Amino acid sequence: FISAAISNGATNFATLLHDLPAVYPTELLTSLDRLAAGGMIDTAFAASVRHQAAATGSDVIEGRSLLPLPHPLDFEWRFTPDAARSLLNRAAEMTPAGGNILLFGTPGLAVEALTLPIDRHLAFLAESNCVTDRISELNRATGSPLSIAFCTGGLPRESADAVLLDPPWYLDFVRPMLAAAAHACRPGGAILISLPPDGTRASAEADRQAAVAFGRRLGLDPISHCALAIGYETPFFERNALAAAGIYPPPHWRGGDLLAFRKT
Repeated sequence: FISAAISNGATNFATLLHDLPAVYPTELLTSLDRLAAGGMIDTAFAASVRHQAAATGSDVIEGRSLLPLPHPLDFEWRFTPDAARSLLNRAAEMTPAGGNILLFGTPGLAVEALTLPIDRHLAFLAESNCVTDRISELNRATGSPLSIAFCTGGLPRESADAVLLDPPWYLDFVRPMLAAAAHACRPGGAILISLPPDGTRASAEADRQAAVAFGRRLGLDPISHCALAIGYETPFFERNALAAAGIYPPPHWRGGDLLAFRKT
C-alpha cells in the first residue's frame, strides 16, 4: 500500500494517510522506517514524513460540538458532516418519497438529519445514554423530525425502506447489527453499512467477504462496494492517544468502505 501511494505521488504525511486505505498512523510510520532500512524508499523522505507527523500544527476544534464527546467504550467514531449528508442523500435516493429511513446506532447521522430537508420519515434507534439524551433535546427543539427509540425495545419487522448502520468494525458486532437491520428492512429495501477498508488490519478483506456471505444468508444481495467512501472525524480520545505517541495526524484521516445491500 505505502510503496504504491509513494509511486502515485504522495509526498507528505497528510497525503499518505489520505491515499492509504485507513492504515493507522503508527503503522504508517513503522512501515516507512522498515522500507527505508531495506533501501526501498529514500531515508530522507522517511525522516521528513516522521518529522511532519510530529508537528502539532494548529489546535483542532471538535467537529461535532452539538453532541457530548465520544467515549472509547462506546466504539464511537462519528462521520464527518459531509459524509453524513452524503449517506442521508444516498438513502433518500434509494427510497420512495415519503418512505421510511432507519438510522441504526448512528448519532452523527441523527444530528445531521435534523438540519436537512429530507422528504422521508426518519427513525433513530440508539442506546440509552447521554448522547441519545442530547439528540432527544435537539429533536424537540427542531420540531421532532426524528422518531427515537432504544435498542432494548427491539425493531419493528419490515418497517423501513432503508437502514443505515455503522457497527464497530468487528464481526462480533457486524453480524448481529446486520441481522437486526435485515429484520427491520422491507423486501426491496436497501441497507447501507460501513465496514473497514483493506488497510485497517490484515483480516479486513476476509471480514468484509464474511459479512457479505452472512448478508446473503439473511436475504441481502450486495449491490455496490465503494472503497473509502465515508470520512470519519478523529475523536478526542484517539487524538490524545496519538499525541501521547508524538503523532498529530490531520483530523479526517480515517475513511470507511460503504457496502449497499438490497433485501430480496
